Amino acid sequence: MNRYQVNTSFQRPSFFPPVIKWLLILNVGLFLAGMLKIGVYPDGSAQLLDSLFLEYGALWPLKSEFFGPWQYITTMFLHGGWLHIGINMFMLWMFGMEIENLWGSKRFLVFYLLSGIGASIIHSLMTISDAVQAPAVGASGAIFGVMIAFGMIFPDRLVFVGFLIPMRAKFAVLLFIGIDLYAGISNQPGDNIAHFAHLGGALTGFILLKTGLHSIITNKLSGGRSSEQVPQSHSSKPSRFPWAEQRQSAKIIDARFRDVPESHPRNAPASMDFGENQERIDLILDKISQHGYQSLTQEEKELLMRASKSMNN
Repeated sequence: MNRYQVNTSFQRPSFFPPVIKWLLILNVGLFLAGMLKIGVYPDGSAQLLDSLFLEYGALWPLKSEFFGPWQYITTMFLHGGWLHIGINMFMLWMFGMEIENLWGSKRFLVFYLLSGIGASIIHSLMTISDAVQAPAVGASGAIFGVMIAFGMIFPDRLVFVGFLIPMRAKFAVLLFIGIDLYAGISNQPGDNIAHFAHLGGALTGFILLKTGLHSIITNKLSGGRSSEQVPQSHSSKPSRFPWAEQRQSAKIIDARFRDVPESHPRNAPASMDFGENQERIDLILDKISQHGYQSLTQEEKELLMRASKSMNN
């Protein structure tokens, strides 16, 4: 199984692809719903819906009477405050948008959920002997998995750490991992961050990307219909795509965007000789990997669209 699965049909990327959009809506919606008053405690203080979310949906320690296996999933959709959900949702959008556009919605969702589940399991194992039996909430573990994927697929893409410091994605990812590793091992008093959940999500994401397990599961859930076939070029020259051998020794296979909207240029020819334009398409794809789709000229975008239509035909 190849490590990196990308869409080769060149649909126009979306700033809010379906899974990212609904994850944002669901997380923010549950956070706001948690503020609803559902009763009054004996001391006169308000009982909020969040108290039920915490009791049944947060990830409780394995030894706790409140623990339930479903919490490995539900904890991903709960957050502990405005800053917590704000940072998480921004990072989910920033790193996840391009990954979903690249892989397609189904594959991205499977990867996201598996990263979050892996993060929760590792957190449970690492805190099983803790004296304080406190629950954990947050999507950070799943988002760390997505961040790892971004750093491995776009290693030289610039990101702004703390909104101020420009840094290549591969170094930013290593920085975040290093901070969490140090904080998790040092276990400072008063530190209420689940660092091992972050590290668990990153480790799970790395394993998924290396093994392609998320792709296997996606295909199984789709009824075993695999779209993972490299389009055949009419040229005798082997096809070369970005992130391939000289980039990351990764083979590229097709994972079409079944859920990401597709758009076609106006007046585009129905077909083209894909082989004659192979070298130029390779250069355009390299440009996308370095600078993003928005860096393309209109002519380059139309060439990709025509190539896509030719391959699909």
